[in-house]
This record gives sequence, C-alpha cells and structure tokens, in this order.
Amino acid sequence: MLLAIKSHLNLADPVHATFWAVCLTGFFGLLRKANMLLKGVAKFNPLKHLRRSDSVFYPGWAIVINRWSKTIQFSQRLLTVPLPLIPGHTLCPYSALQHAFRLVPANLSGPAFVLPAPSSRGLIPFTCAKFDSLLKSVASTAALDPSRISGHSLRSGGATLAFQANIPEEFTKRLGDWRSDAFKSYIHIPIKYRMHAIRQLASFV
Repeated sequence: MLLAIKSHLNLADPVHATFWAVCLTGFFGLLRKANMLLKGVAKFNPLKHLRRSDSVFYPGWAIVINRWSKTIQFSQRLLTVPLPLIPGHTLCPYSALQHAFRLVPANLSGPAFVLPAPSSRGLIPFTCAKFDSLLKSVASTAALDPSRISGHSLRSGGATLAFQANIPEEFTKRLGDWRSDAFKSYIHIPIKYRMHAIRQLASFV
C-alpha cells in the first residue's frame, strides 16, 4: 500500500514530501498519528508535541523523541523511536524525513511537521485532518479503498511487519509503546503465512 501511495506522490512538492515523511515515520516507528501531528493549527504545545528538534540524525539511523502520547500523559518518561537508514530503498524513513526537513526548513522549537502557508510566506502545522484528507485522496488515486485506510494503518502496518520479521511480541509491544496486548489485534496475517500454517496443520492429519 505504501508503494502504491508513493507512486502517486511528487516528492518535489513540500506537501507531498512532508506527507510521505509522516507515513514512513509512523510506519517504522509504530507511532500513533497523534504522536506526530497536531489536532489544529493553533494547538501546538512545545512541552507536549513533537518539535523539529526532536528528530536527531546519526550516520545510519535517526531517533524521534516523543514527550507525550496516549501512554505518556504527565512527562513521566520519554519515548525514543529509532528509525533506520535503508540506502537506496523507496521506503527509507531516514531519507524521507531528511528530505522533508530540507524542503521545508523550520524553527527547531516549533512543530516537527509543517507546510508552506497557502496565502503567505509563513508555515503552518501539518494537522491530523490535513493528513487524513491527503491520505484518503492519494489512496483513491492509487486504486486503494479509502474506507479501509486511516492514519492508524501506519501503526498497524508496522506491527504486521514486525510479525513478519519474527520480532518477539514483547519487543514489538515495547517498540510501539503498547501497555496491553492490544497490538495483537492490529496484526494482519498475509495469506501466504496462513497457507503455511494450514499446510503444517494438514501434515498432522
């Protein structure tokens, strides 16, 4: 689905580049949409929301630091999310994030993801509503069912990839900052894995 979406984006466009960076950060970081974006353009709280300075790049990997989330309500801890550099790969979150930040320079103490304001030279926060609208639009253009795709699909997709990569469940739970085992309900088991399981089952008949 991400590859299909990517094929309909123009990454020279600041809006598309920022949208793509959010997609890959959410997917590989197993992040909630609210971890990355604001609910409204006037809702930014630097003590609570993701800032541009909270993304730090190192050779080969980056980290995104969250101070607030569904499970971090009182700044009792930090959620440090590592993102890999996948050289030459279409789905490289490191490259997507760097590209978006280069294309849309912003104040380090302001929101992490911003867009050029339509009617001025300033910047406005990339909101959850704007992300959802663009996701539905691009999904429809890519012949995907918009009703089956939401911002939460990134988190669900990341959990599914972790399952396919044989990452231990307890580690997946910690990567996605789940308090419970609810993450298991997000995992989509592809048909090839189901067929493998059925063949194993049939071998015992």
